[in-house]
Amino acid sequence: MPLTCGRPILGNDSNTLLLLHMDGTNGGTSFTDSSSYGRAISNVGPPTTSSTQSMFGGTSGSFNGSSQCLSIPNSADWNISGDFTLEAWVYVTSMATNCAIIDRTGSTYYSLNYLITTAGKLRLNSSPDGSSNTTIDRSAEHTSGLQSH
Repeated sequence: MPLTCGRPILGNDSNTLLLLHMDGTNGGTSFTDSSSYGRAISNVGPPTTSSTQSMFGGTSGSFNGSSQCLSIPNSADWNISGDFTLEAWVYVTSMATNCAIIDRTGSTYYSLNYLITTAGKLRLNSSPDGSSNTTIDRSAEHTSGLQSH
């Protein structure tokens, strides 16, 4: 795995299930899955691309935190087992509510929620069957107004 500044660079390989660059024109509403799966992405709300806070490519996804999201169809691919990596750059403007990064909730299938809590903790909730649950909280805190990875 290549390294830059002592950190591995995770790229687009056969294990990448979804890759959203969140780039495009300022104010755009198109989001493309650049993984080999090319999954359909539906806009709800809709979120837009914005040049206000960008890490790569000149724009990033901008969500209002309540009614805007991207929806990806359910797939058996999301039933993750074994080791896995979730990666995202996040810029939070308010810590008033939990900030969902990934939210796949179900009662009869594998559930996965990846979020930043109101206390600024990164939290991962997972359930293999929709009823039993494992929660992992990262001790580092995220604050509003800063990029977090």
